[in-house]
Amino acid sequence: MLKFMCILRPQKGEILCQNLLQSGIAHDVRIVEIRGRGKRGKRETAQGQIDYLPKVAVTVYSEHQDKDAIIELIQSTCRSGRIGDGKIFVSDVERIESF
Repeated sequence: MLKFMCILRPQKGEILCQNLLQSGIAHDVRIVEIRGRGKRGKRETAQGQIDYLPKVAVTVYSEHQDKDAIIELIQSTCRSGRIGDGKIFVSDVERIESF
């Protein structure tokens, strides 16, 4: 099983979750509001503190054979062509335990 973690613009989060669930290839979808910045997004306030941008983190679990389809769905849903569209992190999940 694979875990996909996407950091996106806030306005794309709900749309992506709906598309993932409608596709039938995602087992579990979670969305969390976060704040952060990339290497190009550094903005400082007048006091010299870093100004973090609002983002959402979408986490998806799916089977290995659906990897390319999930990545394509994420990119086609969220890509605008501008800097800051987001990142996709893909990792193997050895096992999931319920308690």
